[in-house]
Amino acid sequence: MRPRTTALLALATAAALTATGCAAQASGSTATKNGTTQVTLALDWTPNTNHTGIYVAQQKGWFKDAGIDLKIVPYGSTAPETLVANHKADFGISYQEGVTTARAAGQDLTSVYAVTQKTNVTVSVRADRDDIKSPKDLDGKTYAGFGAPYEKALLQKVIQEDGGKGDFKQVTLNTSAYAALYAGKADFAMPMPTWEGLEAKLTGKPLKDFQLADHGFPAIYSTLVASSGQYLKQNPEVAKKFLAVVDKGYEYAADDPGQAADLLIAARPTRARSPTPNWSRRARRCSPRITTAPPTARSAPRPPSAGRTSPTSSSGPGC
Repeated sequence: MRPRTTALLALATAAALTATGCAAQASGSTATKNGTTQVTLALDWTPNTNHTGIYVAQQKGWFKDAGIDLKIVPYGSTAPETLVANHKADFGISYQEGVTTARAAGQDLTSVYAVTQKTNVTVSVRADRDDIKSPKDLDGKTYAGFGAPYEKALLQKVIQEDGGKGDFKQVTLNTSAYAALYAGKADFAMPMPTWEGLEAKLTGKPLKDFQLADHGFPAIYSTLVASSGQYLKQNPEVAKKFLAVVDKGYEYAADDPGQAADLLIAARPTRARSPTPNWSRRARRCSPRITTAPPTARSAPRPPSAGRTSPTSSSGPGC
């Protein structure tokens, strides 16, 4: 599906930027160099399919064509929401719950582009669990999660909408979701089907999925691009150009996913082959100490993963 909603959101954002009437001001993140303006984008994980449009645009030279010198900041010990809100990065890859939580904590953060138009997580159990036919059967079972504050309320809503009570036990994952289920450590989890679901199937450990939207939980933007109000007001023209190129990249990826995948791998050949996300990052990002803490050095990637792929170079998270 072509990301039409994404394009509309980008246009709306551009209009809002124009309405600010503020001229771009020179700053550390927008210093001109060789006729281009540097823009920093903080990643939320190692390069993966959620970032395809950005790497497509970079590989195609579209950022340079727009006068932008894009600097992609690999994930470090500081969440991208914190870097953006504290004006240490111009844009960052985020998700709806992260932006909502940050704004509730008073952070200068706003969503400017929706990469995905639907929730890309599911409630999943082992495919051979015949005793679990729908979410209501999860009552009394054990959930393997990552400690994010919204997990329990979300799952209770899904179970109750299906006719259950919403009572279940919780454990914290120290391995991948599907591995925990097949090891008997838990009965259900919330993996990302486009990554862990495919990996589980390929390794002979398939999952049975229950879509959140089918059980009372509205669709959300699971992946988005965020910026700060300060940056948007000070650099409206640069922001509009950046978002236009990002949109062009994702449109290309939607039209030609095979070629887009090749460009992603070409850009990050050792990182783009195993794009497994880290939900323990989300647990940390959703806590007050993450959304309100001052920024730290944006060094090498994410906090220890919950058993997901954990490269140890400066481009990927270490365990």
